Amino acid sequence: MAKKKKAAKKKAKKKAKKKKAILDGSSPTFRARTVLEHANSSVAHFFKAFETVRKDRGGSHGPPRDEEQDLIRSALIFAAAGLDSILKQLVRRTLPSLAASDPSVQKGFETFVQRKLRGESQSPDSVPGHKFLAGVLIASSPYNRLLEDYVLHLTGTSLQSVDQLFNTAEALGIDLQTVKNNKEKLSTIFKIRNQIIHELDVHFGAGRGHRKRNSRTRESLEQYTSLLLKLAEEMIDSVEVKLGISP
Repeated sequence: MAKKKKAAKKKAKKKAKKKKAILDGSSPTFRARTVLEHANSSVAHFFKAFETVRKDRGGSHGPPRDEEQDLIRSALIFAAAGLDSILKQLVRRTLPSLAASDPSVQKGFETFVQRKLRGESQSPDSVPGHKFLAGVLIASSPYNRLLEDYVLHLTGTSLQSVDQLFNTAEALGIDLQTVKNNKEKLSTIFKIRNQIIHELDVHFGAGRGHRKRNSRTRESLEQYTSLLLKLAEEMIDSVEVKLGISP
């Protein structure tokens, strides 16, 4: 019993410290935690609105209508957007400190610079290695210029795929089992997210008399949003441990 009380007290203390960091901005992860807080809140509100709408029309036991499913679709979109924003905030706010002290992060940074010098970048606005080197050499702080380019490289696109999750985690020196253990499920989540974002979840192959949009259930989308937000929190926790700011 004493051990349980001690563990509960420790957990409460940890939660209070992290909440303080959000409120006073003292932690380099406070922006990421602020986004997480709002993502959790928004997702919960969408699911609550879904239940309210179904209850009001008296259809809580039947299949949800498309307009009702739009609410839970929105929950998934907000969860994915929250994860994207959180990853970018972590890179922008914590990578400079990690790059100065963490060997695994330094290795990733060094590999990026080597590729840029060899002109191996695949981005449309990439420049030959010699031009990249010239830009670095004339910068007032070559190190800061390189670091800025690395951060932009990691945050310049939407982070909405399993590969991008792995790349970001690796850049931050994090080995996340949640990503490895749920690789297939995460691929499915991002596929659904893209169908909703880019195609409005329209089922183009539906025959006459069938629903013209992909059918989504609260249970599956609630499970998917929970996984995304859990992953986001684990990323923040892991970075805080590396920075020595987690109790």
